[in-house]
Amino acid sequence: MLPVIVMYDKSASIYVVKLLEELDDICKKNKISYSLYGKTAVSAITKHTIEDDCARIIMHNDDFTKLCKAMSKGKTLHKNL
Repeated sequence: MLPVIVMYDKSASIYVVKLLEELDDICKKNKISYSLYGKTAVSAITKHTIEDDCARIIMHNDDFTKLCKAMSKGKTLHKNL
């Protein structure tokens, strides 16, 4: 589950949060491990916000392969946008 996010005053960050929520759903359904990384992780943990127009995540290569396969099915893409 993603941390509770209080939105920063950037319209792009709204879409970043939506994409992270979708990524989280896909990863949970497919048992894929990932972590927020760098500035994204620091801001989510310390400020409970996403203050950027991009997100940084990290995962093992095997999990990335699983993610690509799950996303290629096309059923879960862009449901929140």
